[in-house]
Amino acid sequence: MTKRLTHVMPLLLALLVAGLFPACKKSAGSLEALLNTVPADAPYVMTVNAAPVLKQLEFKKDGDKYTFCKEVNDVVNLAGVDKKLLNQICGFIDQTGKSYVMFGSNSDPDEVWFTFGVEDEQEFIKKVEELSKTKFDKKGEYMVLDDHLALRDGQVWACSEKIDIEDIDAMRDLDSDKCFGKKNAELASRMCVDGNVCSMEWNINELLSILRKDGASEEVAVFQAALGLVMDDASYMLSTSMLTEDGMECVTDILNSNFEMAKCTLPLGKIEPAAMAKVNCNAPLLAAVSLPSELVAKFTGLARTLNGGQLGPQEEMLFKMLESIDGTVSASMAGPRDFIVSIPFKTEADAVSAGKLMAASQMNVSTAGNYMVLRGIPTLQGQGSCPDNFKNQFLAYSLNFASVPETIISGVDLSKLGNGFVTLGEFDGGLRLHSKWECRNPMRTLCSYIRIIAEGYITGSIKFPFMEQSDFGASDIEAVDETCYVEELDMVESW
Repeated sequence: MTKRLTHVMPLLLALLVAGLFPACKKSAGSLEALLNTVPADAPYVMTVNAAPVLKQLEFKKDGDKYTFCKEVNDVVNLAGVDKKLLNQICGFIDQTGKSYVMFGSNSDPDEVWFTFGVEDEQEFIKKVEELSKTKFDKKGEYMVLDDHLALRDGQVWACSEKIDIEDIDAMRDLDSDKCFGKKNAELASRMCVDGNVCSMEWNINELLSILRKDGASEEVAVFQAALGLVMDDASYMLSTSMLTEDGMECVTDILNSNFEMAKCTLPLGKIEPAAMAKVNCNAPLLAAVSLPSELVAKFTGLARTLNGGQLGPQEEMLFKMLESIDGTVSASMAGPRDFIVSIPFKTEADAVSAGKLMAASQMNVSTAGNYMVLRGIPTLQGQGSCPDNFKNQFLAYSLNFASVPETIISGVDLSKLGNGFVTLGEFDGGLRLHSKWECRNPMRTLCSYIRIIAEGYITGSIKFPFMEQSDFGASDIEAVDETCYVEELDMVESW
């Protein structure tokens, strides 16, 4: 077994590289064709289109060698990668159709399949035998390597378990009602949109069925009860990622059995821009979530039910405080001690009560109206205004690399990494998780910073001050324990 693994390790590395280089034509080996050989009841299906990434990295063949952009070459040189092995892996990738599909088995949770098309079977066999240091065997109409990889008619199947040729025959001849690409055509079409780098689909019902077979019936029942509080008929989760010259964008939806947005049954609110006035909206890290009291009550009610309705005095006090939260909770962070958290409550009395409870933990706490505000440094004040992409969302988070302070990382300018955000909000009656990284030439920029930061860390020119701090300023907290200061709103009480 060890000998076999040693033989196929370079091949597995090649498959991994191809997958990490996260072409939808209808030719053999295209995503559409590959998805037609995937069972419709697969618990999960992942597609990868390497073409956009390889294009950004300037992947080219020059004679017998493969070349990349300068940024990749710099990383390869710094890491001391075996260039002969890298060239062999590139040759393997170049023989594939640049589109790959991975999926799970409905009958065996440990069985994972990986399939893709090849341009030239004989050349592919030659490249794989060079990488694996072993030979293909002919079994019927298939060429098979170590019982874990099979090739026929320009399509390759690799499996984590021993390959059964009959299983591949069955996948090559699936009926329309058993074929992922046809039965789940709505999902397949979204996964094959031009420009998508990676897509991931989870069949929620099939995943839960596998867990039941594995003896986790109680856990499945709890999960279904919790999911039922959030979504109506949640059957699939679909995530798609698109790469362009200006960044990367990812969308995740939960769909019902009709492949439409599953209806959200929670009383979700929307972020109130005015509620973010007390935090630093210009900080590199900014987050906000709308927590109407009805939503908090549902979550605490579920927690009480799962706990058998029995709560100790401390837990009951905590739950009571949580249930008095009502509105947009926001937070900003510009350094290890440079943070502000603003929490709204139903009444001023609720805010004061929560403030006293938090102050007992030696935190810098103050109240203003029905808001409780936590600060790393008592003199910090709110700045800026709510970002446009936070508005009308239930939850939002943003990261601006240009504003990352030297108290977190010093010796490098991160501004070329651009900025990113994540939002969760209502879309077409359901919930959509949307993330976006805005960065020019993202793959080349990322490679450039990998080299800069790794090299700088080795030489000591780049430091991470927050990682070197052994004490989180406990003495400072004691010093401001009795400090009173004035906020923009009238002060109710401070500790």
